[in-house]
Amino acid sequence: MGHILHLGNLVVLMLFPTVIILQKDTSISTGGALLSLFIYTVLGLKLYSYQEANSWYRQEQVTDPDLYYFLLAPTLCYQRDFPRTPSVRLNFLLHRLLEMVILTQLMVGIIQQWIGPIFQRSGSSFTFESPKISQNADTLKSFWGKLNVPFYKWHQRHLYTPLLRMRVPPYQAELLSFLLSAALCEYVIAVPLRTWRLWIFLIMMLELLVAVFLGRYLTGNYGNGLVWLCLLMGPPLAVMTYFHDHYISHRSQPSWTIY
Repeated sequence: MGHILHLGNLVVLMLFPTVIILQKDTSISTGGALLSLFIYTVLGLKLYSYQEANSWYRQEQVTDPDLYYFLLAPTLCYQRDFPRTPSVRLNFLLHRLLEMVILTQLMVGIIQQWIGPIFQRSGSSFTFESPKISQNADTLKSFWGKLNVPFYKWHQRHLYTPLLRMRVPPYQAELLSFLLSAALCEYVIAVPLRTWRLWIFLIMMLELLVAVFLGRYLTGNYGNGLVWLCLLMGPPLAVMTYFHDHYISHRSQPSWTIY
């Protein structure tokens, strides 16, 4: 009963920002909606891992500092002892912080200088057509596993492995894990933009078909080249079309801004 209540609480937690964002009279901006939905989704995944791991370890003492440290740690999977360095490496920390600031400013500049004007010159929404994809499946599978390491480890630990323990065939467990990943990507982008196209989900499904049917034929440099094609023409393009359609539907307003 306690486990069911915990799951229900997490569902409410993750759906709460969606309800606020989809209100007609909401004043939250698109950037604020993206940020809030991302934070609540990450928080929900973390709390699920925290509850599951503690039920495995059967810890008798769960402290607040332990929970807060995990919530701030750059991982979705909880464990009792995280690897730590003897001291804080200030040079490493400042280097990563500088990279984050510079790359963020670079992305904002690219959006303002190139992507924004393209949207302004466009007069209608994009239409979705199934692209002819021929990527290498094995390399593509590895690519998706390395693209989002925290979520990949989370679903391996809390979804894929439990399904195997329930005697679900491995290919079905992989399919369910991939469906969850595709649905979550669609959810995080579509809800803040209030645009329902299923482009991200459908493109990821097409890539799944590629992984199933072309994996045995394409290897080596061909597979690597097609993974780059996937990176350029796959979900990133779908995300851009979402923002394009969002801009088209809101550009009649006096001042349109993502933030």
